[in-house]
Amino acid sequence: MISFILAEKGSLGELVVIERSEKIDNPKFLVGRSRDKYPLLSEIDLHDQDIYNYLDMNQFIDELNLLLKESSITTADILHVKNIIILAQKCKVNENLFLIVTAFGKFYNNVSL
Repeated sequence: MISFILAEKGSLGELVVIERSEKIDNPKFLVGRSRDKYPLLSEIDLHDQDIYNYLDMNQFIDELNLLLKESSITTADILHVKNIIILAQKCKVNENLFLIVTAFGKFYNNVSL
């Protein structure tokens, strides 16, 4: 499972989790995307995490919207992607927020920078 976590920088420099979007089978449609078509989404890995800020959100949202146009994703997948877009939109308008994309989301509530 890949977790999409919206977090803000805490007073000690840590990232404090605000909200998240998770779907148990989301790797089936998120992992292994083409780097040419999905530069940011292609970075999603089951053994890693990435932290994005507001500067990355336009590209991230564009790629998620492109993913929504694919016929291979289910209605439940579409709802999950739309939830991720909501998190990305919140991050886009606030430079103090970060979007964490991780396979390890269930193991922690806060992330050290």
